[in-house]
Amino acid sequence: MTRTHELPDWQVAWVRDTVAARCGLYLGGPHETHLSNQIGARMRDRNLTFGEYAELLQTSPAGGGELQTLIERLCIHETSFLRDPEQFHALARFIVPQLLREAERMGRRRLRLVSAGCSTGQEAYSLAMMAAEAEPLLNGVEVEVVGLDVSSEAIDKALRGVYPARAVEVLEPWRRERYFRPLGTAYEVAPALRRAVRWLRCNLTNGLPVTQVDVIFCRNVLIYFHGAQRDALIRNLVAALRRGGFFVAGHADSLQAYRDILEPIRTNGTVIFRRIRRPAALEPAGERVDKTGAGAVGTGSAS
Repeated sequence: MTRTHELPDWQVAWVRDTVAARCGLYLGGPHETHLSNQIGARMRDRNLTFGEYAELLQTSPAGGGELQTLIERLCIHETSFLRDPEQFHALARFIVPQLLREAERMGRRRLRLVSAGCSTGQEAYSLAMMAAEAEPLLNGVEVEVVGLDVSSEAIDKALRGVYPARAVEVLEPWRRERYFRPLGTAYEVAPALRRAVRWLRCNLTNGLPVTQVDVIFCRNVLIYFHGAQRDALIRNLVAALRRGGFFVAGHADSLQAYRDILEPIRTNGTVIFRRIRRPAALEPAGERVDKTGAGAVGTGSAS
């Protein structure tokens, strides 16, 4: 069957499987119409037949060429500041206090927060806002925020830190005043907040370029992965966490299959996950507080 005004199914399937094999992104199911539209647009832009375009994809270097350009077009960068606030409440009221108590006990002076699939930067900057607002509790502990994304275009936008007024107006007036500066009809991230975030381009299926992470936000990213690649991605992310580190996923991201490495915790109206430190049978009484058997997370946002 051929879709009206779209490529034949076999051509879309070939590109879908090639992208999945080359970089791990699986764009089947609900993504296929968008995939078909973008393939057709790129073929028209470059005045290529499908065979010529297929060869261009196959010969693209890792992380570059036409393959990277297509990926830039395919990743939908829907995000916003402090999206799904209950997860940020959980970060501020539950996760950070727990981590600071542990840091004091262990003599550690740094916390590392990662936005995996950070898109155009709103999630990573939101993590940096939460870190800034936790300053009275930090007692000299440094908080590092890292934004990771496969898209060079998205990372460039995050680095510029300039957002339309409608993107910033979702924030409370005091946060807009503290963290942004008017720039014509737009807003620019204030220098202090900009300095708080480090940006790196990476394909998450290849593992994270940072380790010993205390918190990973990975929301609306797992929907782009399938089967063994999705499993490998989740395990790569968890491997980058410290034992006892926290994982915050999206609404649709069921993590029930990962009870061997992630423990669900219900707090502040949402469900977050914590990397298991030791078998439950060895856990002292009194530590298993506010935990739930829920298999899927209760919120989701951006990347």
